[in-house]
Amino acid sequence: SRHDMTTRTVALAVLASLVIVTISRLRSRSRDNVVVSEPPAAENEALQVGKLVPRAAATGGRRLNVEDVPVQSMCLDYIVFDKPYDCRLDGESEEATVERAARYVDPELDKIRFCHQLDYATSGVLVLGRTKQACKVASQCFQQRTAIKYYLAVGHGHCDRGGPFLIDHAVDTIEGDFRMRLVTSTSGFGKHGGLATTVAFCMANAAYNQRPVCVFLLRPRTGRRHQLRLHLKSIGHPIVGDATYSEEDAEQRCSERMMLHAWRLELPMTGGTRVFCTQEPFSAYVPGEWPGKLAEAMQEVSSYAG
Repeated sequence: SRHDMTTRTVALAVLASLVIVTISRLRSRSRDNVVVSEPPAAENEALQVGKLVPRAAATGGRRLNVEDVPVQSMCLDYIVFDKPYDCRLDGESEEATVERAARYVDPELDKIRFCHQLDYATSGVLVLGRTKQACKVASQCFQQRTAIKYYLAVGHGHCDRGGPFLIDHAVDTIEGDFRMRLVTSTSGFGKHGGLATTVAFCMANAAYNQRPVCVFLLRPRTGRRHQLRLHLKSIGHPIVGDATYSEEDAEQRCSERMMLHAWRLELPMTGGTRVFCTQEPFSAYVPGEWPGKLAEAMQEVSSYAG
């Protein structure tokens, strides 16, 4: 009957609307979990992310769960996380670790293989190899210093330096201490010490919690432990929220987190360069026009670094 046909037509229209909304939301989630992979994934690397985990940063009084460790990309060779701040890579912990998150995403992993390291307090791109060979290839990029790393940081004070500039201070271990220190020597370093250089670019001077701050794009040429934290402190702009190297005590600290983020990673490999990029997390703390200038700033830093 005409009534039945009208009812069916309305039902189909509602169903079509629901499908469109669902697709729109799925596309939005994909954009929120940004990964750039160049060149295009080969056929054996075309496995898509099976579960996009929503980003949720750890906050005081809230336990970090494996669902709070976002997967940025996953293929047959690598799992790439956007590691939250204050998140351990592995070990015994009441909260989630990246190791547990990896086993949650891929229960069939035979072994956890970190291709590189990030400090507990640092957020951002972290790559795990799903096979021994894949991990070896990626790790060699770091060992041979062909990996190109870009970090974002928010430092105390205002910076009056225009354009990219070089920070060149060696760092060395402190016996019996996990912390590092700046040194003037050029030899005789401890296990994690050595010459260290960083290209820095101040993108903006602003305010956070009524205090002057500056936003930096950083490209470390070397990979010493705590290098970026010490280098920014050496030029008078210690990283906001750095409980180890900032001179603030707990009551003076103006941020719930250390504002250092591994924003972008480029790994030159046979056949092309893998590029992994996360969303920047600091515009929520320090709003302004600087996020829209990241691509331009990266080009300037890249040209300066050579």
